[in-house]
Amino acid sequence: MAVVLIASLAAAYLLFLPSWLDALIRLPDASRVAVSASLIAPLAFFMGMPFPLGLSRVAAAAPALIPWAWAINGCASVVGAVLATLVAMESGFTGVVALALFLYPLAALTLGRFPRARCAGLP
Repeated sequence: MAVVLIASLAAAYLLFLPSWLDALIRLPDASRVAVSASLIAPLAFFMGMPFPLGLSRVAAAAPALIPWAWAINGCASVVGAVLATLVAMESGFTGVVALALFLYPLAALTLGRFPRARCAGLP
């Protein structure tokens, strides 16, 4: 559900954000900061859900893999930040969001590939 909400918000931002920003450009700085925070907050909230939800699934299936989950998350965070910067330099915000619209659902689809029963026997 979180991935669906992330994709929906990201798609809405791609479609509507340019016109919203054009309309809001004349606002005072404090108002623009408030609008920016209100636009970022919902997406940030839902982007924070997949890892804890996945971690709880790992904890239930194979508690010994929790350190690996943290390590993979840390590595992906570093690589993702660098990749987002490079994509933004080449294709802007639209390119970064478009890549996220592809990768988040792809990650959600892989969740079904690794059922709990397969993980349960791991150390």
